Amino acid sequence: MVGSPRGAYLKAAAPAACLAAAGFASAASQVAAMREIGVAFDGSELVIGSVLGAWLLLCSLGMAAGSALSRAAGPDRLLFPLLAALGLVMPATLLATRLMPAVLARIPGEAAGFSVSVLASSAALAPQCAILGALFPAGLGALARAGAGSPAAAAYMAEAAGFLLGGAASTFVLIPFSSSSSAALVCSAATLASAAAWAASRSRWSAAAPAACLAAAAAACAFATGPADRWSRSFKHHGEEVLKTLDSKYGVFTVTGVAGQRNFYANGGLVWSSDNPSRAEEIVHSALCSHPNPEDVLIVGGGVRGALREALKHPVRKVTCVDLDPVPVREGMEFLGEADRAALGDPRARLEFADGRRLVKNSEPGSSDVILVDAPDPTTGRVNRYYTSEFFAEAARALRPGGRFCIGLSSAPGFAPDALRRLFTSVAVSLRSAFGSVMVLKADSAGWVFIASQAGPEPDAAELAGRFADRSISADFVGPRWFRTAAARPEGGALLAEALADSSAEPNTDLKPLCYLLHFSFSRLRFGSGAVQERATPGVLLALACAALAAALALLLRRASGRSAVRAAVFLSVFCAGAAAMVGKKSGRPGAVRRLAAALSGLAALSASAAALAGPACGLPGLWPAVLIASALAAFGAFLGVIYPLAVAAAGGPETESGPAAYASDTAGAAAGCAASSALLVPIAGMPGAVAASALPVAFCAAVLWAVYASRRAGPAA
Repeated sequence: MVGSPRGAYLKAAAPAACLAAAGFASAASQVAAMREIGVAFDGSELVIGSVLGAWLLLCSLGMAAGSALSRAAGPDRLLFPLLAALGLVMPATLLATRLMPAVLARIPGEAAGFSVSVLASSAALAPQCAILGALFPAGLGALARAGAGSPAAAAYMAEAAGFLLGGAASTFVLIPFSSSSSAALVCSAATLASAAAWAASRSRWSAAAPAACLAAAAAACAFATGPADRWSRSFKHHGEEVLKTLDSKYGVFTVTGVAGQRNFYANGGLVWSSDNPSRAEEIVHSALCSHPNPEDVLIVGGGVRGALREALKHPVRKVTCVDLDPVPVREGMEFLGEADRAALGDPRARLEFADGRRLVKNSEPGSSDVILVDAPDPTTGRVNRYYTSEFFAEAARALRPGGRFCIGLSSAPGFAPDALRRLFTSVAVSLRSAFGSVMVLKADSAGWVFIASQAGPEPDAAELAGRFADRSISADFVGPRWFRTAAARPEGGALLAEALADSSAEPNTDLKPLCYLLHFSFSRLRFGSGAVQERATPGVLLALACAALAAALALLLRRASGRSAVRAAVFLSVFCAGAAAMVGKKSGRPGAVRRLAAALSGLAALSASAAALAGPACGLPGLWPAVLIASALAAFGAFLGVIYPLAVAAAGGPETESGPAAYASDTAGAAAGCAASSALLVPIAGMPGAVAASALPVAFCAAVLWAVYASRRAGPAA
């Protein structure tokens, strides 16, 4: 039976199942870890992309170590301790990520720098990534001993299939219905169960029994993580009592209390405090007093932060407040003040849960008198979508004649004046590209308050103060005198005039998110931590562009939909589905160099085509951008599924040696690509430029291989 095809198949199924379990754990734990890193370090997508690059690099180093250990100890003996260690390390990694702010002695409200975030996150992830990397050569070696026909292709396919399953589980179960802690424990249970099964298949019952017990314990604990979540997240909020933690598919929300004040945090950043209504008063009354008769008002964000409450103090007919996520509104209602709860029940108020960018784009032309965006500064891709020329043009179409658009931008006069001026200029120029008239008020809490319209001129301080008084509005911080002071501050008008007169100023756009780099530069100077270089030589860009495409396409997706973890998991799954479907196709050794060169040429052509079509694709209506991006990722995954076994075949030698080496090179290049996309290519060249740059090193490698192939063909004839 052992020598029969069925026996060989069953013998190879055990190590393949172990690799699939590792792939599942890698996908699901990666999504959970990136969410927690964003919370711990207030990280933007640029930080997350660099950390993902570090993840891949650490996995590559783990593969090198795993290859050496497999040769020394034997892959059969190595699989169980690696799987068991991975099952124990994953919950510990999540805890280490949450403890990191306390370890670094960060005070509440202090922003971590780019290098600190990446290095600290890499240190927390290192053990888990090293084990994940070491599992691949161990599993490949076990498949080779089991008699698999093409062990490298079989190992790649098994891990990709597990990754696909992990991405699907994150998409449909773990993210929508559980927390990151639950996801880590589910991954731990799956990995420990596979370790127990592997030990049982080798009749090592003394090892299988405790592993199975630990798997059952991890699975049981996954359903009761509430107290542990509150305790572990308290390290992020030193000196504050964590009252509630809320996990949703859009992020992690935390409510804290200190001295009777309630603080709301979204993905680690403070979005609202119950005892600080001044920002809402400044931005809302500035926007609505700029219009002589604001009947229909649209507020994007800020509903529970007081914007809705303040807007209803004006003689409005309807106020529509749109927020992306219903979880913090519904679950955090108990922590709102009486006035905010009453505002949500006002018959003039309408609360919608949708993507604000998409809602504005799909609004009927001339449907609003005032559109107010109460959003944080453009520090992430999701928020940057509300500061671009394209969004301002969409808002202008949705306004009635004489309508007003309002958005705020924080300011810190004592810090980084040059970087702040460039950020201000980019937003002002972007507004002017869509509106005929722009004015700015210098507020105390809201920073710069931009007010724009098509008609103009904008009202002066006396007119704003008069409308506020005529409407008999009662506010704690804003009044007629406040308008006169804010409009009279000379720095606002002078800075705006300078910005609009700068002919070299670039607008912030969807495909080239300039405010990313500018705000990052501002934060770097403000908090004294090295971030990204604003200029890089073409040689550096070329060397680090190896796998830039995946990160750029992910940011294109964020621009198209604004969604985060769920869509990320879906697209990771689609990418791996393409790889799993095509791995092993045409992987025979004869002609491997020619086929590898042809596959790389196709991948380079696909990258160039994706770069050319990125802009038009993102402008399509409905779900078309997501569908096209998913199709591109599936195609890229299919190419990589073909390239990996061809590279192993072209390298020659035993697959137990060339397979791990090829995979380690793959992950190392992907690490460089993630780092290059996040820190250099996307901020400097824009997203289409990052995708195009990924084609250059691929085309170079293809040209080298075609030359090698041509020389080999010419050799015998010569």
